[in-house]
Amino acid sequence: MKEVKRTLLLLIEKAALFGLRKEDLDNVKDLIAHHEFGLGLDTLVTQLHEYNIEIDQDTYDMISEVSIKMDIPVEHFSFLKELIKKQ
Repeated sequence: MKEVKRTLLLLIEKAALFGLRKEDLDNVKDLIAHHEFGLGLDTLVTQLHEYNIEIDQDTYDMISEVSIKMDIPVEHFSFLKELIKKQ
């Protein structure tokens, strides 16, 4: 689970660069600190979508990979594809 936690923390950093609000980032950090990795990922993804924050392909791939490691179907987050920046 250390790799999952590390990936989630990296996703938080990326989300901050993309412009996700500090309050939302802090909520996700708190969930991760309490080992609520699935809820943390779901919250992060939901807030990115809620605020229509563009992400890059690398971030989407990281979300997909970490969801697989947590036994969450990739399809659960497929709605994020619409947020991937067009190159």
